[in-house]
Amino acid sequence: MKQEDRYELNEILLYKAMLLKESKQYETLNKFLEENKSKILDKVAFLEFKAIALSNLGKNEETATTY
Repeated sequence: MKQEDRYELNEILLYKAMLLKESKQYETLNKFLEENKSKILDKVAFLEFKAIALSNLGKNEETATTY
């Protein structure tokens, strides 16, 4: 896969993550992030979404580790 295509896929995945977050589907968001971890190039955004999902699922220890 070309680098340009990897960046485009990254943006699509982050957009889907944002939609899941905004619709408060935190369990689905957490699972989605884990399934696509290697494809998401923006690790800061990945960790932010991960922390939001974990926090809203009440997984405070994991949230602290993620932040």
